Amino acid sequence: ANSDSKYYDGTALTNNGYTQTGLVAGDEIASVTIEGSQTDVGSSDNKVTGMTFKDDADKANYDVKFVNGTLTVKALTDEIVVTANSKTKTYDGKPLSDNGVTVDGQLAEGDHVVATVVGEITDKGTTPNTITELKVLDKNGNDVTAKYPNLTKKDGVLEITPATLTITANSDSKYYDGTALTNNGY
Repeated sequence: ANSDSKYYDGTALTNNGYTQTGLVAGDEIASVTIEGSQTDVGSSDNKVTGMTFKDDADKANYDVKFVNGTLTVKALTDEIVVTANSKTKTYDGKPLSDNGVTVDGQLAEGDHVVATVVGEITDKGTTPNTITELKVLDKNGNDVTAKYPNLTKKDGVLEITPATLTITANSDSKYYDGTALTNNGY
């Protein structure tokens, strides 16, 4: 049975191909049955489970040996970076937080990132927006994080910039009366 490999994409790897050696010219194989399937990262046998000759009489002339192939699904090796969102706002006395993330890299079809992001700021300054938990789930909700060996996470930044406070002294006027005009209002 043929061996085959691919990178994990959430679909089954199968290969019904085979090679044969030792068949005498003029004799023919009618069919070969191959069974094997590998979906998750890892390897399994691709087994020859049966075969028939075109002319059943040829069967007695051969000591048929079946040799398994190997089906291998490799872990995705491209780096996938999950970054906590960054956000900026002007000080308004209310807390700033953002629990979103962006994903840079290709996940297998049906897989999605689930992340817990922690970060909050109320006063002027900056603070990290940190991913505290990160998983990749398949379309059935199974944890498939192990299939992504180059999954990394990066913090975002939350920033509060100062609000603009403008204080304008009051204008005032009066008719001349010999006393100073003052106004402490604003």
